[in-house]
Amino acid sequence: MTEATTVPALPATPARMLLPAAPAGPRPEPPGAWAASAAFGWRALLKIKHVPEQLFDVIAIPVVFTLMFTYLFGGALAGSAATCSSSCPARW
Repeated sequence: MTEATTVPALPATPARMLLPAAPAGPRPEPPGAWAASAAFGWRALLKIKHVPEQLFDVIAIPVVFTLMFTYLFGGALAGSAATCSSSCPARW
């Protein structure tokens, strides 16, 4: 037969002890768009220091997309009047 063991409950923390940890004044204003962007950018740079593979991602992906949209989809996006026959809708 096993005996049930009980764990003694922790004493409740009185509210008067928690009040000094709360700030006395009003909440500060949230950061603006530039400050938040700068903070995120700085954190990303610090993370690249620890994970150098991300530097390759940051450099390679824009280059790959630029080459892909220029050479692979370039003709489809630019369009060409020479390939449009009489069945194409009129241009406005």
